[in-house]
Amino acid sequence: AQYYYSIALKIFEETLGKNHLELSQVLRNSGIVHKKRGDYDGAMTLYERAIQILSSVHMEDHPTLGLFYGDLADI
Repeated sequence: AQYYYSIALKIFEETLGKNHLELSQVLRNSGIVHKKRGDYDGAMTLYERAIQILSSVHMEDHPTLGLFYGDLADI
């Protein structure tokens, strides 16, 4: 799964830019895979980047941010 998320991440970054909203979901999903594999540092980095992108596009109290912060807290 991580291989395909890496491909998706590269495509999104090249076509939409490094801070596009759609990228945050790919980062979150990739973080979930890292967490399941025991790579908590990698998951944390991806979750934090997803949160940064989402919070820069939406207000700080957007409901989806709650999911992302919950993922981060679960590490």
